[in-house]
Amino acid sequence: MASSRGIFRNVNILHEFNAGTGTQAIEVYQPGWLNSLDVVSNAKYSGFITSLRLTIDISSIDPMSIVESDLLDGSETVSRNNKETFNYNAKKCLSFYMKTANTPLIKIADAFLFNQRPYYYLDLINYFTSAGTFDVAPDASIACQITDVGYGLLQNNDRVLLLGCAVEESPYSEPENIAQAPIISRIIANSITTTSAAIVNSNLQRKGIVFFNSSPYEIYLDTVSTVSINSHLVKLVPGAYYEGLSPAYTGSYYAVANHENTSIDIREFV
Repeated sequence: MASSRGIFRNVNILHEFNAGTGTQAIEVYQPGWLNSLDVVSNAKYSGFITSLRLTIDISSIDPMSIVESDLLDGSETVSRNNKETFNYNAKKCLSFYMKTANTPLIKIADAFLFNQRPYYYLDLINYFTSAGTFDVAPDASIACQITDVGYGLLQNNDRVLLLGCAVEESPYSEPENIAQAPIISRIIANSITTTSAAIVNSNLQRKGIVFFNSSPYEIYLDTVSTVSINSHLVKLVPGAYYEGLSPAYTGSYYAVANHENTSIDIREFV
């Protein structure tokens, strides 16, 4: 969708990790990944991840045993019980990385995966930011890697699903109508003899040029000063017309005639 502010589109982040995933880092999101439904394929997007979570179904390790805390327990007791729960339960690990055009993959966080039957969810936004959304620049990407923290990699029927949503934006503006300066036509006076000489000087502003031989003599035209009756770019017989190269050649034109003194009609457009 395009507006006066830019182009917006919604995309989903979706990837499954399982026993066949291995240990390689897998790129799971980069703003601007294209698909067949893109209407603006050359837009450069940045991404705003609004939701990102894991659905965790781990069965290859022992079920998680939680050290319970009473409602009246103090913060130190709760913290100790949580630490014991984490340390003494088998777990897998999914590591998150980011990279940009100027930096290699850098670890952002580790998400530890437990066996909680039948499965459970883990919200990931807080692993990246304390804000409600996580902004990803056009040259940045997020990658994930299953790492062994002492209990092996994903095995058997283990399945971890990464699911998220992102709003992507690209600056957009209608092409400006560039007012072109009017093209001006001017007559170039000239005198052509049997000796090679410049009849039109170079002009970087030239948009075009035409030559009309209004004389009764043959004129020999070239872009080099060595023009002659036997070596020339164009031979203009009486009444002949020649239009300069396009895009316009902006250098000098030289000419000789088969008569001592004559002139032709030359119009230059600038």
